This record gives sequence, structure tokens and C-alpha cells, in this order.
Amino acid sequence: MKTVLPLLAIGAACVVSGCADHVYLSREPGKTLREVDRPGGTVSEIPYSTGSTIVGLTYDPVKDSVYTRVSNMLAEVDRDTGAVLRRFPAQGVVAGCGQVQLVPAVELYATCGLAIRLLDRHLFLDHPLPTVPDVAEVDRDGNFVRRFQIAPNPGTWRSGLAYDERTRHLYVLYGNGTVGEFDLNGYAVRAPFALTGARIHPFGLGFNSDRRELYVPVGNADAIGVFDLNGNLIDRHATSNTQFMGGVGAGPRRWTRILD
Repeated sequence: MKTVLPLLAIGAACVVSGCADHVYLSREPGKTLREVDRPGGTVSEIPYSTGSTIVGLTYDPVKDSVYTRVSNMLAEVDRDTGAVLRRFPAQGVVAGCGQVQLVPAVELYATCGLAIRLLDRHLFLDHPLPTVPDVAEVDRDGNFVRRFQIAPNPGTWRSGLAYDERTRHLYVLYGNGTVGEFDLNGYAVRAPFALTGARIHPFGLGFNSDRRELYVPVGNADAIGVFDLNGNLIDRHATSNTQFMGGVGAGPRRWTRILD
């Protein structure tokens, strides 16, 4: 039998049993996922890998699981063991992912995003083509719910999504190192703001709604930059020679797990 904990009880569970904040990230095909302790910066492995490029990643503290996106296919992975709990398609989301080439790098980088809303565990995925300003919402089983458009950011591309549980807004990372904030009807809450203080590797965006922190790969994708909501770099954590990040997620992890 599965036990479901109401969302409002998560905070109480953290007070009673304790929570630890982490950032989760994907790497090159065939490499395991990693988690980075926040604020300590300790890096550890999640024993899950795939031969495909993970282009989106988000963390579900309700189930202590990580969702990964490969094209329009989603996998739910147990954070502790790396076991695949299930795989399912995101209905209504076009297969594939946009690709951009960074100069002077020669490799192509995929550009897609994935975010979760904990209230109902709905998932948000952007359209694989950077020129199409669509974001799709699917339920926890991948069933299509709706699609809405967000304002484009001319001259750049989308490369990460994150959801703010407090404001119920989406953050969008762009390839030029700026972040946009949108409501769930696609309207811009404010103009895109620049991330400053580090060289941005613009692939993957995480957000911790409690700490009010954004997480973005920086440098040569060998570190996670921690930014406030004004775009200022407030910390960075080395990620043990990671060469590529295609998805970043974040959130509190309870010391006592709650099963679903």
C-alpha cells in the first residue's frame, strides 16, 4: 500500500525529522547522476545512468525521486538506489530536442527543460524547438493537461525550467545567461535578469523554493553556481570534473523518508 503525505505536511516533517538541501545534476551519456550538498558542497553519486543524453531533470521530495527527461520520455528514478521506478512518455510533447553549438566548442548541446509542481506533482516541459515558445503541462503519469506560450527572448534559446512553489511561477534559463520569470498563463512577471559573477554554462536550471536560490552550471560545466533572485552569484560548488550538465534539479531531502 502506498502512503501519500499532503504537501503542507512536508514542512512539518522537516521540522520534526530534519531536511538536507541538495542540488541534482545529470552528466554525459553513460555517466551517473550526481547530487551536491547545499551549502556544504559535498558531491556524491546516484547510481543511475543511461546511454542517452538527459536534457531535463527535476527532484520530487515527496517521493525522494528524480525525474529525468530524454526527448519526450520521462523516467522516475529512486534517489537512493538509482532504480528506475517507471518510464512513461509526456503526451502532447513533440519528440526530440533543440540543439545549439557553442563557439568555439565543437559539440552540440541539447536544449530542453523539466520542472515539477509538488502540489499535484504535475510536470512542465518546454517545446524541443527553441524558436517555439510552448510549455506543456502533464500530470504525474504523463497525461497531457494543457499547453501555454511564454514570451520569447529574441536572439537566444531556452535551456532550463524550474518551478517556484511559493509564488507558483516558472523560471526559464536562456542561452545568453539570463533568467525569465513567468506566471502559469505565460505572462512575464518581470524582465529577464542577468546571472552575474561567473561564466554561465547555460544548460539546466534548478531552484530551491525555501532557500530562494537558483542553481546553474558555471565555468566549463565543472561547478554549480548558486544565485539569488537578483542574479548575483552567492556561492559555487565544484562537481568533480563534470564535463557536461544537461539537467539540474534541487530541493530539500528529509532525513526520514516518506514513502509513496
